[in-house]
Amino acid sequence: MFIHPSIGVLSRLKCLNLRSCKSLRNLPTNIGIESLETLILKDCRNLISLPSSIGGCKCLKTLDLSGCYKVENLPENLQQVELLEELDLSETGIGKLPSFIFQLKNLIVLSLNRLKGPSCKLGPNLPSLFRVFQSGRMESVPLMLHSLSGLSSLRELKLRNCNLGEGDIPSDISCLSSLEKLELGGNNFISIPVSTTRFSRLQYLGLSNCREFKSFPEDLTNPSKVCNAVDWVRFSALHCYRLVGDINTLSLLRNHLKVD
Repeated sequence: MFIHPSIGVLSRLKCLNLRSCKSLRNLPTNIGIESLETLILKDCRNLISLPSSIGGCKCLKTLDLSGCYKVENLPENLQQVELLEELDLSETGIGKLPSFIFQLKNLIVLSLNRLKGPSCKLGPNLPSLFRVFQSGRMESVPLMLHSLSGLSSLRELKLRNCNLGEGDIPSDISCLSSLEKLELGGNNFISIPVSTTRFSRLQYLGLSNCREFKSFPEDLTNPSKVCNAVDWVRFSALHCYRLVGDINTLSLLRNHLKVD
């Protein structure tokens, strides 16, 4: 399957959805569609690469490459797409994120679920980033967490089933001052650092299926220290069986949290 080159001259085209075109191997060399805002290539499993002309899509805001297993690299010209807000690289063959991604100042959503390539590390220079998704078991996840310190605008951090063990959540995670949702379900840690109690805007904390998790930090369970913001935090802890034996935690759940 191929896309006719004439698509590159559709100057007013705003959305191009090629989802699940499993026979698609390449896009036209010249695809610099000036008005294109959304390019969906999800589950194009035989797509090998993006053309360098992607840099000509100056209005592009959403690029979805999830499920493109054979895509191992991104063209350098993608850094010219300064308005890019959503980039989904889930289940691609990309092993290392190119440095220019960290210069995309308008990036709001970056999805890295179950990357097929080797270790993948995030950088600290995404001031507008709201969400980072990295689900699936990857040994590189702890490294990624340590590099989130510059993401002061991050609102949602989802790290389900990332094989995070005790100590893999860095203590300086509290620097994510805008964080509203923290999803850590399906991991292997026993406790979470005290810094996780200092998110003044946190609305949701997900710990479901953390079967080894057995206690909250003292700052969160001690009535004299608990943050006022905790009163309206939603909390999910399905299958966290070891929490049952922690009296302080049970008191916290009863008095301060809205439990799912």
